[in-house]
Amino acid sequence: MKIPALSLQKPERQGRAPSGVRSERKAGPPGPAQRARKGEESLRLPRNYKELLDSGHKCDQDFRIVSGNLEWLDGCLVTAPHGGGIEPGTSEIALATANISRRAFYVFEGMRKSGNRQLHIDSTGFDEPEFLKLAPLCEFVLSVHGANGEAEKTIYVGGLYERGKTLLIDQLNADLSVVGIAAVDAAGVSGGEGIAGLSRQNLTNRGVRRQGVQLEFSEGARRVFFPDLDSREGREHPSPHLALLTASVERAIAQLVVKNRTDKGRAPS
Repeated sequence: MKIPALSLQKPERQGRAPSGVRSERKAGPPGPAQRARKGEESLRLPRNYKELLDSGHKCDQDFRIVSGNLEWLDGCLVTAPHGGGIEPGTSEIALATANISRRAFYVFEGMRKSGNRQLHIDSTGFDEPEFLKLAPLCEFVLSVHGANGEAEKTIYVGGLYERGKTLLIDQLNADLSVVGIAAVDAAGVSGGEGIAGLSRQNLTNRGVRRQGVQLEFSEGARRVFFPDLDSREGREHPSPHLALLTASVERAIAQLVVKNRTDKGRAPS
């Protein structure tokens, strides 16, 4: 099954980036959900968009930015800030989810043949100008990331939106247990503090609510949906289980958007 093509809106890519922010992902002790990979301990990653550009990386050459369905931006913005070759499978999951009910989406994709990890801007310092324009216009952000754990089939759910987090965990477990995937609260996992998305500065928490939901897919979980996870061509041919995942995520988003709009329409007591 090929992922359906989506209409993409080309964003502006110029803008002044604020100073760097201390990394949230390095705060937690070592554990199964940490993102550090072998050989990357000495790799200095950009702390913000300006540092990425200053290091010589170029938009539409080393990376690309795509967004779309922005007429529906007032609800949920589905994002993959480390897509393409940075955290493989995440942009494909975000785009396939957005395609179901035309959710607004934003994707930052690494396009290099190798070394895409060099393009990883930490979620607390993520200040790419197009994203900074979109996030304040949506009710909440749902971000898709990739975590370590080849043997694990786990989705670590984080962010400050407690109701959203609980709903996603329950919905994902109800729908994905059949393929051996478990969704857990990232904050409750030993060593998971660094991917729990609890910082107010985390891109996940920059919508109108100032609370969002972060989905961290272990490598083992991503391989359920993309058997050939390591190549762009392979990820264009996901397993049938991807439809199961995206339908599950959309069911949760739909409930959250309806609930939020109902709450807004209530008269004060």
